[in-house]
Amino acid sequence: TVYALIISKSGDHMSEISITFLQHRRDYIDLFIHFINKIKPENRKLLSINFMITDNLDLSYLETDVPYKLMYFSGRKPTNNYRAKMWAMLEEDCKYTVKFDEDIIMSNHVWDYMIENREILYEDPSIVALTPVVNIGVPTCDMFIDDFCSEEDKNTLNKMFVSQDMETTAGRRWDIEEYKVLNEHTLSADVWDPEAYWKTVGKLKAVLKGVHPVRVDFEAQKMLGDLVTNNIPSFLEKRDYSIDTTWRPYLCNDTCMARTDVYRDIEDAHAFEPYDEIPLNLYRQEKGLRFGFIRNGLALHTLYGYVSTGYEDRLEMENEIYRSIKTHVQSTL
Repeated sequence: TVYALIISKSGDHMSEISITFLQHRRDYIDLFIHFINKIKPENRKLLSINFMITDNLDLSYLETDVPYKLMYFSGRKPTNNYRAKMWAMLEEDCKYTVKFDEDIIMSNHVWDYMIENREILYEDPSIVALTPVVNIGVPTCDMFIDDFCSEEDKNTLNKMFVSQDMETTAGRRWDIEEYKVLNEHTLSADVWDPEAYWKTVGKLKAVLKGVHPVRVDFEAQKMLGDLVTNNIPSFLEKRDYSIDTTWRPYLCNDTCMARTDVYRDIEDAHAFEPYDEIPLNLYRQEKGLRFGFIRNGLALHTLYGYVSTGYEDRLEMENEIYRSIKTHVQSTL
């Protein structure tokens, strides 16, 4: 049994866009609110926020004109309360739903573009969700590298990808023998070719296709984090955005915007057990849909947990990213 305590700020508010912020073990909410408060006023008026919280955080310091609810959920392990959070997300009376995990950092400029282009989800129903290009996201890592990184850094990262033994790391971790075929694009390849890689991933029989060399490589994830923290102004600046519907077989990006009615259809078709990741991707596959990737819409995911490095190293890396970006934004106030 999962219990939830709900505290409303500014009362009940029917918004066009409801953002569900999923907190579980990190407290980066102050950075999230910093960028929310920098969204254009006319776009902020469309929003409401549901903070779905596992930790006993004191958020009395929050200052924003966006109506929000604090929803405290019992259950320490993710599977103890994640499904309850997903159900609560789909209960909101809104036209669009944004799922936003606690370890994503995204500028107000990307928020503005996503909000201002939300109607494409109705105008082109073949797009199941809009998503930024996340530095270590699946499949957006390579898009992020193209949009943000120098050729030298791109070459370094691509060499890291082709050196990855996908059978040993991903295959054994998830107990999916089929992943060994992905070594055709890593250990057996001379160069990293994302297009060829994703075509092979799309042919896998496994339903879990959120697999990319970056997801199991701590050093590659650390490098992509360092590239952001060493170039924070460039990461946060306004860019020339566009929506790219290049086919990709799977999305595991930790944030996206979708029509709320479509999100509910996804849960009806494939119950969240407890996560929405596989149901979303099965729905896309069955309906022949695509994702809308916001090119130059940069976002940062601090770290995937599926790496062999120790917990303390992972925690220090994530906290250093948070501290670096927070220090920068405070210096600009």
